[in-house]
Amino acid sequence: MTDEELSIVDPWIKRAKPGYPIVAVKGGEFDAALKVDAFPCQAVIDTEGKIAYSDGFGRASAEGPLSAAMAKATKGSIWPKKFASTADLIGTGALDKSYAEFKKQLGGAADFTPEEKSAATKLQTFLEGSAVEAQNDAKNLFSGGRIYDAHKRLEMFAKAAPPFPATPDCAKLMVEVEAAPDYKNEMKAGEQFLAAQELERAQAYSDAFKAYKAIIKSLATTKMADFAKKRAEDLMSRGMLGYEPACEKCMEAKKACEKHAEKGKL
Repeated sequence: MTDEELSIVDPWIKRAKPGYPIVAVKGGEFDAALKVDAFPCQAVIDTEGKIAYSDGFGRASAEGPLSAAMAKATKGSIWPKKFASTADLIGTGALDKSYAEFKKQLGGAADFTPEEKSAATKLQTFLEGSAVEAQNDAKNLFSGGRIYDAHKRLEMFAKAAPPFPATPDCAKLMVEVEAAPDYKNEMKAGEQFLAAQELERAQAYSDAFKAYKAIIKSLATTKMADFAKKRAEDLMSRGMLGYEPACEKCMEAKKACEKHAEKGKL
C-alpha cells in the first residue's frame, strides 16, 4: 500500500511485476489505521481484518514481535477457493484478465455458498469500480495535457474482453485521446518523461535533468515539454544537480553539497 501518485505506481508495477496486489490510498485513513509514521511500514492484518501488528521504519527491531504476531494471526486466503485464480490475477495487476476469469466463475452462481456470494459481490464491485476509476483518472489526465498517462490508464479497460460496464466509455475516451494534436509526439514525450521520473526517484538527479532537458529540446511542441521544464527547473532550484546518495554531506543538506554540486542550464 502506498500514498504515491498512480503515474508513479503503475509504471513500477509494469516493470517490477509484483506477485501481490498494490493499493494506492489517499486521505490519510490508511496511515491513521496502521499508525504509519514513516515508510516503509510493516503490518500484520489477519483474515478477520484485525491489525495484529504494526511498526514503522526506524523504530525498535521488529523481528521478534513481528514473528509473534504472524504466529497468532488467523491464516488463510481472504477469498474462497473458487475465486483464488481471480484474486491471483488481481495481484499481477491484470484486471482485464481477472475480470474475464471472474465472469467465467459467475457461471456457477446458482450454487454459490453465502460466503462465495459475498466474495463475488466484493470482487465485482472492485473490478468494475476500477474501470470507472480509470476512466475518471484518464479524463482528468487528458484535460490536464497528460496524453501518455491518459492513454496508459485507459488501455486495459478500453480493450477488455469480455468488456467491463465502463469499457464503451473508456473506448470512446481512448478515441479522443488518440485524436489529440501531435498525439505521436505526445506519446513519445510521455514515455521519455516516465524514464526521467524513474531516474529522479533513483536519486540520479543530474541524469534526470538531462532527460527532462532532452524532452524540452527535441519535443518542444508537446504539452509534456512544459511538464519536463517544470521538473528540470525544480531540480535546479532545489540544488539537486550533482547530488550523491552516498555522500553524508549531500544527505544532511538534502541537496548536492559544495563538492558535488553541478550547474544546470535550460
